[in-house]
Amino acid sequence: MRRPIIALSAVALLAGCASAPGGGQTSSTGTTVGASQSSSAKATPTVSGADYKACLIAESAGLEDTGVNQAVKAGLDKASKNTGISVETAVASDEGSYASTVEEQAGKGCQLVTVIGHGDAAIAAATAHSDVNFLVVGAQPTTALPNLKGLIFDASGAAFLAGYLAAAQSASGTVATFGGSQDPDTVTAMDGFVGGVAHHNQVKGTSVKALGWDSTTQQGSILPGNDAAAARTVTEEFVSQGADIVYPVAGQASTGALEVAQKSGGKLAVIWDGFDGCETTNACPVILTSVVDNITDVVADLVTKATTGTFESATTTATMESGGVVLAPYHDFDSKVSQETKEEIEKLRAGVQANPQRPSAAG
Repeated sequence: MRRPIIALSAVALLAGCASAPGGGQTSSTGTTVGASQSSSAKATPTVSGADYKACLIAESAGLEDTGVNQAVKAGLDKASKNTGISVETAVASDEGSYASTVEEQAGKGCQLVTVIGHGDAAIAAATAHSDVNFLVVGAQPTTALPNLKGLIFDASGAAFLAGYLAAAQSASGTVATFGGSQDPDTVTAMDGFVGGVAHHNQVKGTSVKALGWDSTTQQGSILPGNDAAAARTVTEEFVSQGADIVYPVAGQASTGALEVAQKSGGKLAVIWDGFDGCETTNACPVILTSVVDNITDVVADLVTKATTGTFESATTTATMESGGVVLAPYHDFDSKVSQETKEEIEKLRAGVQANPQRPSAAG
């Protein structure tokens, strides 16, 4: 999967078009768009400010995991700064105790409970506590309830830009991608990346090959075991076929690709996924850029709306167009990316924001 946090049976992303351009160079506040299930609304909260308690149930990695837990907590803190609400957190001791921790916190006077990935646990708690609102980060719940909202991230736009960049930067003329599983979230990102490579070939007259995924057949390199060892093996296979840039879409398993790049003597670069790899790993010298879910700003926006207005239960899809998914800065590679390429990527980003009807890779 794209994210190490998704542990549920209810991720219902619509696969994005393989050729969809998106993403920018810097993060912007995440105005969210794309509600994708029937919406119902609850009344404006009867309490506000410090009397309103927003609770977060973090996974066992803790609140300083440099990952989703930390990003969601930062979003709640930002909402608290904006509105004066109080924030309370609890950390599940392990995977098996997550559902019981959600249930326990829901009964402690929380007006809003934010759950990370565990859609089934959120459905159960929302059913039992109709007076409490629930936000599930990383999932679209399979059961529609007026007090339950999902938040998912469509990376296709920013991944498209990453694919265009990879094609522009490849010295060998071969790049690659692989997934941790063939779930819609992962497929959407790989489709976007391959579409970006195809778009570069079309507009620049190049013939860069994209190994690892075929958007037409929806077949490609999916790890047989979603772990770092499997990621190392598939990355080494791509390198043997000439790839010099790889985009792993496999959550924490993607560290296997970083290990190969770090040992390559500068012959392989990685495009990181989910977070800015230069902020969350020690491998910045081999990270060309990152496709980043702007979790903190999107969560802050949704929590602020939930505490100051009507709670909308429709699942929100954060996209490149809305600022919910962005392309990170080039960091150590900045001087290696030409001004021409930077301007082309900026034009692609600006174009899709101005015209949501995204151009095709062949157009």
